[in-house]
Amino acid sequence: MGRRKYSFKSVLLRVLGTLFVLYVLIGFVCWLRLDSIMFHPQDTVFPEQLKEQLFDLEWNGEKISCLYLKNENASKTILYSHGNAEDIASRNWIFQEYVKNGFSVMAYDYPGYGFSSGRPTEAGVYGSADAAYLYLTEKLGIRPADIVVYGRSIGSGPSHYLAEKYPVGGLVIECGFTSIVRVGVNHSIFPFDAFPNIKRIQNIHCPVLYFHGEQDTTVPFWHGEKMYSLANEPKQSLWVPNCGHSNIIQTVPDDYWKTLKDFINNLDTINKK
Repeated sequence: MGRRKYSFKSVLLRVLGTLFVLYVLIGFVCWLRLDSIMFHPQDTVFPEQLKEQLFDLEWNGEKISCLYLKNENASKTILYSHGNAEDIASRNWIFQEYVKNGFSVMAYDYPGYGFSSGRPTEAGVYGSADAAYLYLTEKLGIRPADIVVYGRSIGSGPSHYLAEKYPVGGLVIECGFTSIVRVGVNHSIFPFDAFPNIKRIQNIHCPVLYFHGEQDTTVPFWHGEKMYSLANEPKQSLWVPNCGHSNIIQTVPDDYWKTLKDFINNLDTINKK
């Protein structure tokens, strides 16, 4: 029996067909496991004093654990969305610093993080962000123009979402990304994505400030550069050489605080132009 001969075209079609099947299978698995790939809540020890300051909001039947720290002399409130593997307890040190530097702070934990119930999903993160914003504006009566939305890492997702959906005084992003899928492969190669900041930024018209470490290996620096290039004016940035994903404040504390305070304290003037 003679050997079967294959033409170059038939071999190419077989290879392409195999690659397409692999692409579909990988994409399907990623889609099914996207939430578990994205979110990594950690066990954190909550000091008793901090526990006593927490309160719950409600979203879709789940309780959203929140913290509100009021500075009586503050004219602006930072609405803070934390990063992955973080929660209110692990970021409480920076909340205290914001209060010391003249701001009030509202922070919340995503479903499945800290004392928030449920499991983390993209929709749940958006819903908890909605609940926090509406608490500030409807319950506390804070003017939208006096709210500064601040997002760190994965918190850049709900922060861009809030700034696109609601009026806010300003948007601050620390080590944010263009979208979740692009963090892993540089491009959106699947017909699905999560936290599409790159699509939202062009619809955001409040002043924006981007912080990013140039040696960030978790969310590469090009994400910050790309988002900044697409942002509408007025916009500012602080790019930090020799700095990774979680140490901007520690690396350049003076530059960080000066940039942040100048940005927030000048928002009323900027927004009147």
